[in-house]
Amino acid sequence: MKTCISCGKQTKQYTEFESPEGEKIVRCKHCKETGVPYKTPAGFEGP
Repeated sequence: MKTCISCGKQTKQYTEFESPEGEKIVRCKHCKETGVPYKTPAGFEGP
């Protein structure tokens, strides 16, 4: 299981990708589908 960067919940259904800074971003299915915003520790923001 991974932790969603948007909501902080543990999930088995997620998408994982890298930010332009090379950080791993994990988003749960719900947050990705509904466009919940997120911000990485390096400051990258996304929908």
